[in-house]
Amino acid sequence: MRFVALCGLLAAGLFAADQTPFAYDKRLALDVREHEVAIRNGIRVALVNFAVTGTARADGLLVTPALSTAKTRAIIWMHSRGAFEHLPDAMLLAQAGAVSLLINPIAPNWDTPAATWREPMLEAVISVRRGVDLLRSRNTRKTVRGRPAMISRVSAFLGGADTRPFALQKGRH
Repeated sequence: MRFVALCGLLAAGLFAADQTPFAYDKRLALDVREHEVAIRNGIRVALVNFAVTGTARADGLLVTPALSTAKTRAIIWMHSRGAFEHLPDAMLLAQAGAVSLLINPIAPNWDTPAATWREPMLEAVISVRRGVDLLRSRNTRKTVRGRPAMISRVSAFLGGADTRPFALQKGRH
């Protein structure tokens, strides 16, 4: 119930056309930390960590075709249960040549008062926007598709806050 109240509060701010909560410093270095964990059947899986704001970082997985040097499409995945939720899907897509960034959502501590939830929820949205920046800094095409299944909450806010070509799809849970 607290979560629904927070979403309503954030949505009210979104419809008031104030996009500043979702703004971020595009000049902030991504400071990507990547650790390869496996290469199997032509698929490379790496743990990734990147800067979201000056104080927050996002963790996740980067799944890529192992030998691809051509520009390819990319997908951003986010699920409330974490990055591993869509790893099998991302691996299948890597076999077809797509790059996937699976982001662990930045979530509030639900045991704290609702007044403390706002910042982590905004950082969750910004982490997806920074994920787009990360993928664009790599060898990917301009259109990035996102599939945040955390989700109606992040996709609704991201869809209103980011004007870059970006498709959002609610995933199955």
